[in-house]
Amino acid sequence: MAGDASPAVSISGGPTGIAPHIVPPRVIKSDGMEYPVDGFRMTVHRQDLGSALSVEGAEGAVGVRVLIQADGTAGRIEIIATSGSPILDRAAEAAVRRWLFAPATRDGVPIEAYVTFKIRYVIR
Repeated sequence: MAGDASPAVSISGGPTGIAPHIVPPRVIKSDGMEYPVDGFRMTVHRQDLGSALSVEGAEGAVGVRVLIQADGTAGRIEIIATSGSPILDRAAEAAVRRWLFAPATRDGVPIEAYVTFKIRYVIR
């Protein structure tokens, strides 16, 4: 799995002329990134029962946009780019729901902010 995070933080309020110090959210703990078992497909050809068995798995990248809440949990999760596999898309959403984030901060105060990244599923 590889992820690229490019947070989008909306800035409003604060004293005029003084730019707030914004720190984007980041992933602290990313448990649950196992490849989904439903993503594998086993094919047995009748003529090859003795020696050949092929196992195929879906591969792809899922684009995800997540609202990171001020407490560091994932709020709203959107699939913004499908992998082409509904199984991988659902697995990515379920995994991100279990992740823990350091929330974005504005002048040291935790705030809600969106982060966008890709989760890649590759069979090796």
